[in-house]
Amino acid sequence: MSPPSSPNHSKYPALLACLGIISGICLLECKTPDQLSIATLYFFPVGWAAWVGGVRWGAAATFAASAANGIAGYATSPVYDQIGYRIWTIVNDLVIYGFLVGLVNRFHKVFDAQKAATEALQQALDEVRTLECLLPVCAWCKRVRDDKGYWGQIESYLTKHHGTLLSHGICPECAEASRREVGLVKEAKQV
Repeated sequence: MSPPSSPNHSKYPALLACLGIISGICLLECKTPDQLSIATLYFFPVGWAAWVGGVRWGAAATFAASAANGIAGYATSPVYDQIGYRIWTIVNDLVIYGFLVGLVNRFHKVFDAQKAATEALQQALDEVRTLECLLPVCAWCKRVRDDKGYWGQIESYLTKHHGTLLSHGICPECAEASRREVGLVKEAKQV
């Protein structure tokens, strides 16, 4: 992931830490004997810079690590007196660290794409859950339509899909209405 064109100040502490680590490795390498090479430690700050800051910062860390390794080699090894060997080592470091930056950049793009896909999938799943909560009910008879398109009583739907058992009662308004209806029915039969 390349950094945006405007400076992103939240990345600077991590990137400065990478350069500090590269400097520390260089100092440590200057203090170790020639037979012991710790140049592989440069991979960590270069990879970290590429992950945090993208290709540009990874390239900057690549040049810094190659230069630091060259300085440390020149300070500790008599072989570095040969100019051809110095150039070969620095070019070799540039190629290897550049390859690492490319790999980290590709991996970061895949990671970002997977993260975006996971977020989109989670959003779609949330929408499906919302749609599952919608229950089509007939406005006239109050029956419910199941996912197969069949209409049935709400009691059987709730029992089948949610394990809910219902008990029946009558609300005061409906009780009054049923008494009036029953009263009207009795009056009609008496006449």
